[in-house]
Amino acid sequence: LQEMSAGLQQRGRGHSIKATLEARRLKERLVEAAILFGEKPKQALALLHQQGLLSDLTNVVQVAALLHRMHGLLDRRSLGEY
Repeated sequence: LQEMSAGLQQRGRGHSIKATLEARRLKERLVEAAILFGEKPKQALALLHQQGLLSDLTNVVQVAALLHRMHGLLDRRSLGEY
């Protein structure tokens, strides 16, 4: 695997693979938080904060922006209740 990665990086494609993997990890973390948000919104926000995706839990603008970004993943009823 390392050899394949090194070979792709030499051809100039390593950056796109790395970016793709990072995007996949980000989406996995957002999906995990969205599922948790459906049951326990405050714990989901704490998880996002712990993962570094939300720097200030008290900043309502930042929280709203992140929730807006996650709108397709969140249950509307849970979001409305929060």
